Amino acid sequence: MAQARLLALTPNQKRAVAVAVVFGGLQSANQIRKWVKAAQNKQKELVKDIHGKQTSRSHSAKIAVNKVFLKRLYTILSICVPGLFTREAFLVLVQGVLLVSRTLLTDYISRVEGYCGRALTSLEFANFGRGVIDFALLGVPAAVVNSGLKFMQKNLELSFQSRLTLYLHKLYTSNRAYYAASTLGGLTHADQRITEDVEKFCFSVSDLYSHTFKPLLDVLLFTHSLSRVMGYKGQLGLYAYYMAVAWLLRALAPPLAAMTAQESALVGSFRCAAAGPPSG
Repeated sequence: MAQARLLALTPNQKRAVAVAVVFGGLQSANQIRKWVKAAQNKQKELVKDIHGKQTSRSHSAKIAVNKVFLKRLYTILSICVPGLFTREAFLVLVQGVLLVSRTLLTDYISRVEGYCGRALTSLEFANFGRGVIDFALLGVPAAVVNSGLKFMQKNLELSFQSRLTLYLHKLYTSNRAYYAASTLGGLTHADQRITEDVEKFCFSVSDLYSHTFKPLLDVLLFTHSLSRVMGYKGQLGLYAYYMAVAWLLRALAPPLAAMTAQESALVGSFRCAAAGPPSG
C-alpha cells in the first residue's frame, strides 16, 4: 500500500519527500546529540569527590590511559612478575597456552556446528551423527580448558596479591613510614590502599590479561576463517559497524574510571570514620 503510493508520486513530490526525510533525520540527530550532552553533564555531576569538588580539576588530572598510566602499570607489573624464571611468569605462560587452546577449540567447534547444520539440511543423517559425536567429544577438552583458565586466573590473582602486599608492607614498615602515613597525614586511608585496593587491582590485572590477549587472537584467527566464507570486503563492513557501535557506546558511557576512584575514596573514608578518631 505504502509502496504503491510512493510509486504514484511525481518526481517533484519524490524530491520533496526525500528532502523532508533528510531534514527530519538531521533534526532527530541534533535532538539526540542534545540528549547525549545533557546526560553527560549529569554524569559529570555524579563524579564529584567527597569535598564537593570535581575530580578533574585540570586536564593533567584527568584519568586516562596515557604515558603516565602505562609507566605506572609497568612499574607495578614488574613487582608482580619480578623475572622470567619466576612462578608468576610460568603462570602467565600457562594461561597464554590455555587461551590459545580455547581459541582453537572455539574455531573447530564452529566448523563442527556448520558441518552438522549442512548434514541435517541435506538429510545426511550418517554425517550428522558423526558430527554430533565429534561435538560431544570436543566437550571434554573444552571443559578442561575452561576450568584451567579459571584456576590459572585465580592463581595469578593470588600470586600478584602476595607479591604486591609483601612489597607494600616492606615499604610501609621501613623508615617509620607508617607513622608519617597515620599521624602526619602523608598517606590517606593507608589500610584501605594496602588491603582492599591491592586485592581489586590484582583481580583486575589477572582478568585483564585474558580479556585482551584472547580477543586479539580471536580477531586474527576468525578473520582468516571467515575470509573463506564472506571474503575480506564483508568483514571490513562488519568491523566498521563494530567500531561505530563502540564509538557510540563510549560517547554514551558514564565516566566509569572517575566513579571507580571515587568509590574507593568513599569506602576508605567510611572505614576510617567507622574506626573512630585517632588516639592521642
